[in-house]
Amino acid sequence: MKRMLCFIAILAASSGFAQTAPVTETKAPAYDVVSIKPNDHGRGVSIHINNNIFNAIHISLKELVAQAYGTRWDLISGGPSWIESNGFDIQAKVLDADPHALSKLSNQQRGALLRPMLGERFGLKIHTEVKTLPIYELVVVKGTPKFSEASPADKDKRWNNATAGGMIIHNGTLVAHDVSLSRLIDVVAGQLHREVVDKTGLTGSYDIQLNWTRDDDPSPERSAPYLAQALEEQLGLKLVAAKGPVETLVIDHAELPTED
Repeated sequence: MKRMLCFIAILAASSGFAQTAPVTETKAPAYDVVSIKPNDHGRGVSIHINNNIFNAIHISLKELVAQAYGTRWDLISGGPSWIESNGFDIQAKVLDADPHALSKLSNQQRGALLRPMLGERFGLKIHTEVKTLPIYELVVVKGTPKFSEASPADKDKRWNNATAGGMIIHNGTLVAHDVSLSRLIDVVAGQLHREVVDKTGLTGSYDIQLNWTRDDDPSPERSAPYLAQALEEQLGLKLVAAKGPVETLVIDHAELPTED
């Protein structure tokens, strides 16, 4: 089931589970106050994250799991059918936490804030499985990328409206300032629904701009190339089809939460 996610997130960017997660476990505060209400009439999903607050409208449990464990929807299997079809409105808040410390949380740590709630309210039990799946390897074409490392002198300045360490994505346009290539790879993997392995050897922080058309857009009058072509033409990077080990997440048990 394909669902359109509309993320409105303000990001700087422990687990209650004993099961292995597809991301490294990190210690972080949990959401202390949580309200969950069923929402079976909404369309689309809205998520707003800001330091100590997580608000979501019409979000499914599968989408929550993807958020909490930093994995893609297509890498989650198992569980009852309602984990995709049932929507929930969720309001969660961390009480008595240091705002400065919360603002420094990574995306991974921020996702981990949701895990105790998933265990306590949804009875979530999971495990991981490594499968051999189609992947892409990202390589540099002709040895030289078509983008540059961020200048140390410009790290305190905006670059095409992006702040240092930040990324703006809107309608097939990506602008990133002073970021590692892993940030771009995460976006590409999400767009193509396939694991992307970095074979570029590029280890710096870069300024990157990319314009592409979604692969499911059949319009003959599209203004930008599809993603693989855009990567090669605009950034000098190429996606090479391969197969490799991919860690997936399996839902063993989940139950509908009581409304509050």
